Amino acid sequence: MELLEAKKLTYKEQIIGNDENWDYLTEYSYFFEKGFDSINYNTPAIIVISKIPFCSTFKCLKPENTKNKVISIGRKNSNSKPCIAGMRPVSFDSLFGEGILHAKKYSNVTKERVLKNPQKIAFEEGVMFKSIFLVIERYPEFKKYFEINDKKVIDFVDVLINGIRELQTQDIKAEGIREIKKNNKNNEEPFRDWFKTYLSGIYYSVNAEPVKGNGRIDLKIQDESIGTKIIEFKGWWNKDKNMLPKQIMGYLTDFEDEGFIILINNCKTKNVDKQYLKLIKSKEMGFKSIKEKVYKGTSYKYYITNHFDTIRTKSLYHLILNIF
Repeated sequence: MELLEAKKLTYKEQIIGNDENWDYLTEYSYFFEKGFDSINYNTPAIIVISKIPFCSTFKCLKPENTKNKVISIGRKNSNSKPCIAGMRPVSFDSLFGEGILHAKKYSNVTKERVLKNPQKIAFEEGVMFKSIFLVIERYPEFKKYFEINDKKVIDFVDVLINGIRELQTQDIKAEGIREIKKNNKNNEEPFRDWFKTYLSGIYYSVNAEPVKGNGRIDLKIQDESIGTKIIEFKGWWNKDKNMLPKQIMGYLTDFEDEGFIILINNCKTKNVDKQYLKLIKSKEMGFKSIKEKVYKGTSYKYYITNHFDTIRTKSLYHLILNIF
């Protein structure tokens, strides 16, 4: 809206936004949606790829070159690997705004910005955006370049972090923390049990250690609002903590794209974040990439890593519970 009002774009001889004149946006949105819905998971890959911005230069940016930002995705030819190209950041909002501006023409006399019939450009923009989304989903190479905020995942992370906050507030009133601080006993089970009770008050089904293959899942949560989520608890004292990614990925099926790890740090004077991340960022764990996140309105950090198990790429969320 700010873009349109600042440019004073007109449609059907009226400035958009004045006197509730939203005819252009209504028409644009309608045809954008039609274009978006015209591409689906059954659309052949060759058609999807043909609808997105292409990398047409041999100076294609390399992923490790962090100084350059993403603006487009594509392939040099039909047989090459997907690649990233561009020199500036891009977002859905900025591209949507650019699409609207592409539908304008100028009066030779007044230089007034007049919007043309939006149907064609809106439909094409819808097709392009849906194609970009499908390519990002189909090719893991692209995922780490885009913020894909799945609300179900974000909501679940909020719940887990609030649980960690509550545990730290309870301190020795919580059994797991009391055992560590008062009795010097390190045990993951009380933390799993605490979260089981906590999450059972929010979600439909929360099960502790159902058998999956040769292993046992610490917590499996199932609810219409979030689907299926799997949590693994691991104490810093546990010698096999470096194997966590492989362990939890062994529990994930084709229907779960992410797993959640709560690492219990029992060290009195040691922040273990860097050491832990170094342990799991190994070739053996199929490590691909990492993102550091700061939880809204706090200084609490959590981490998202991507790992490849020779068949699939999964995202793992790492939340650290510091006891002291």
